[in-house]
Amino acid sequence: MQRLLPNSIIALLIGISIGALPKAFAQQARPSPEYAARKAKQLAEESVFVRDLRTENASGNASRIAYRDSLITVFWSIGPQAPVHLLAIPNKRIPTLNEMSKEESAVIGHCIWALKQEAAKRGIAETGYRIVINTNEDAGQSVFHVHVHLLGGIRTGAMIEQTWRMMDRVKAGKDSTVQTPSMRDSLLFKLMGTWHGKGSSFGLPTNIWMHWEPEMQYQYMKLSYRLEMRPTDSTKTTFDGEAVYRPLPQTEQNRASQYSQYQGSWHDSGGEQHAITATAHGNSLIAVWGVPSGKMGKTTYTLLDPKRVEIVDYFYKSDGSWKEFNRNTVERVVP
Repeated sequence: MQRLLPNSIIALLIGISIGALPKAFAQQARPSPEYAARKAKQLAEESVFVRDLRTENASGNASRIAYRDSLITVFWSIGPQAPVHLLAIPNKRIPTLNEMSKEESAVIGHCIWALKQEAAKRGIAETGYRIVINTNEDAGQSVFHVHVHLLGGIRTGAMIEQTWRMMDRVKAGKDSTVQTPSMRDSLLFKLMGTWHGKGSSFGLPTNIWMHWEPEMQYQYMKLSYRLEMRPTDSTKTTFDGEAVYRPLPQTEQNRASQYSQYQGSWHDSGGEQHAITATAHGNSLIAVWGVPSGKMGKTTYTLLDPKRVEIVDYFYKSDGSWKEFNRNTVERVVP
């Protein structure tokens, strides 16, 4: 079961996306326990594709099927992500490309041939289309029966989301917009990374994820943040939040004392929205959200070393003091 935190529970944390070496990804690439369990459950059952298509044929309504022969079936997606979104599957179930034998690989070529024919029928062959095969968790495979997507009828954009490539260029110093010392030497640049930690939030065992990246040609910094709490083995409580930070012009006094200031906004899956003011100095960022006349709190982020950040959350009390309610340490996902 999955549910959202109530509006009264607010947490603000911060992290930044990193570019990392492919070798580092390979060294630690393992599916999450939740994904592995979901995959094992599916593999113990009949393929959802086979079940759906058999049910549709039995009802005499084969409207989803665009093409079928002894080897493959092409059908319309029930959750289309483009005006034309077709799936081609081998009639014989193969869970993922990893399980495909050399002899079976010819069926993928047959799937692509059939989708090419369908693209021509749908009038998108000349304007362009995309052929995609997803394999396992990082690629987003959700049904464990090899399937080839045809997407078209719109511009499909970049090959994949460009955050990793962009952050890799930033860290390598290849982006001219971040060549100034003020950006390169800032705390936010040092924090640039994807972070994860196991701790507790509101008294519950928690997985903590943070992701921070530049937006709008480095005019803003965007935070994406998630808490996954498990009160019991069968219940998962998920809290998602996003924030956008805008650096303020440096005053002579702040420049001399090496302070940086930011303004921004926060919104989350609990329905909360708050203004943010933040100050960075040394290895710490203090972000204050809300207003004294309403809800107000703050979060401090301290870079303990290049691989660890300590995050502490506080509520503002009516007597003018701060009450700590969360303290956790997270580490870079990729060294």
